[in-house]
Order: sequence, then structure tokens, then C-alpha cells
Amino acid sequence: MKKILLSLILITPLYNNADVMYGFVGMETGDIGVDSSEYDVTAYELGFIAASGNLIFSTAAASGTVDDVLGYDLDFVGQNIDIGYAFGDITKGTFVLGASYISGEIQNPGSSNIKSSDTEAFIGYSKMSGDGTDYQVSIMDGLISAIAILPVGNSENLRALIGYGSSDESDSISFGVVYKFNF
Repeated sequence: MKKILLSLILITPLYNNADVMYGFVGMETGDIGVDSSEYDVTAYELGFIAASGNLIFSTAAASGTVDDVLGYDLDFVGQNIDIGYAFGDITKGTFVLGASYISGEIQNPGSSNIKSSDTEAFIGYSKMSGDGTDYQVSIMDGLISAIAILPVGNSENLRALIGYGSSDESDSISFGVVYKFNF
């Protein structure tokens, strides 16, 4: 959690000057494969996505459970910070190249918790205009992920989030509520 708070402080100037900014809360569900076993995963997430000029950035925190691992339900927390550079007009859709910092901690019954962090490059395609449907699609070290931010009814600021992620070890879908901030 300290890392998320630090990231929010460090990129506050970017958020203050953002052309479009979303805050979201959501739920993600899926499965993860370890060796020959598969486990169900459920997580709740809180985060922000913003675009300013040719920069696109996001930060999120998640908390959840991996079900029935050797008779235990294991709790975990995770955080991520992404920053990317758009090679064209982000309001119309363009390629993005960036980096993602991911960290997490999982409960380990009877022993110390397992902590891990990693920084990976990503390439993707994004549209962030605040009008109509906005989206991000990216590939990072074998992980393909996509999110869409969809208008809901006649509301200017309330949106829905739908996401999908897939790699060799995991598959997930996510749903959430998004609020578009006006500056």
C-alpha cells in the first residue's frame, strides 16, 4: 500500500494536468495454473487511469483470494504502476510503448508471506479521449490484456469497465464501475 501511495504522490502533477482521468472500482475473477493444478482467483480492485498529451498512466491496488490451495484459501494483495508513451493522437487511438511495475504479496500459512515484484516493458494500442468507448490493449511478457471503458446511459461521468487477461498460467475477466473526472 505504501508503494501505491508513493506512486500517487509522485504522479499527482500528471493527474492534475490530465486531458482525461478515470477512477474505477471493480472485481476480477479467473483461474491460475500452477504445475498441473488450477485454482480459482477472485480480487477486488481500486485504481486510476489518465492520459495527458502523449503520456498514459495508471495505478491500481487489488486484494483477493486464491481458493483451495492444499486445503487453504490464500489471501493476497497486489499493486501496479504503468506509464506509457503514445506515438500518435491518444484521443483517436494509437500505439503505446511503456513499462509496468507490479508487486504483490501472498499469504503463506505457517511461514513468512511470499513477496514478489517485477518491472516489465509493454506494447499496446490505446484510445483515451473521454468520449464514447475508451480502451487499452497490451502485451507484456506473454500476458495479453484488454480493458474497455463504456458509457452508461446518458451519464457524462458514469461508465462501466470490462476487462480480459490471458497468459500461459492464467485467464481472467473483470467488471467495474468507472467515474470520469472533469477538470
